[in-house]
Amino acid sequence: MAHKPQRPSLHLYVLEPVSGVAVVTNNSTPLENLDTIALSCDASGTVQTRTWFKDNQPIQEKDRIFTSFGNSKLTVITVNRNDAGTYKCIASNSFSGGAGETYVQVYCGCTAPETGDNFTLGAAAIVGIVLGSLAGGLIGGVCAWLFARKIGGSGILEGLKGTDDRSNLHKPELEETGESGITGGEHEPTAFVEGD
Repeated sequence: MAHKPQRPSLHLYVLEPVSGVAVVTNNSTPLENLDTIALSCDASGTVQTRTWFKDNQPIQEKDRIFTSFGNSKLTVITVNRNDAGTYKCIASNSFSGGAGETYVQVYCGCTAPETGDNFTLGAAAIVGIVLGSLAGGLIGGVCAWLFARKIGGSGILEGLKGTDDRSNLHKPELEETGESGITGGEHEPTAFVEGD
């Protein structure tokens, strides 16, 4: 019995042209250090490859920036101002291709400019603001007290209320004590000079 020769198999692939490439984002007003953005590269036809660019430079995956299987989605975790720019996706097959892009603006501050939506400050931020305000007031008060003490008493500050006239200020004559330094009037020494 004679063997029939085997015919080579032939596979036919039909590639539909790539068209309608668009980049879509899940968040059009991301806030710096708070939000994550996900960009999708949508296209019609037979897409064999997708390549991502930011400001016309190929995107390198990093710890905060990665793509899904097949590069159909690009994710940027906890965006910062360096992530702002034009994101482009090129979708293609062996015979056709297309590109889509979108601009991502990263916002900072307490209000998202486009929507006017407010977001609340965390407890740590509120505590920091309160402590900073208290520290500023405390430092100013201590400086005023030290100044008043140095030039002759706390009553001087009372004379300055509501006026910018400093003519009523007097500075007591400095006396050498001969022992430990300089003193002003009846007040405790405010500066010490070591004797020879």
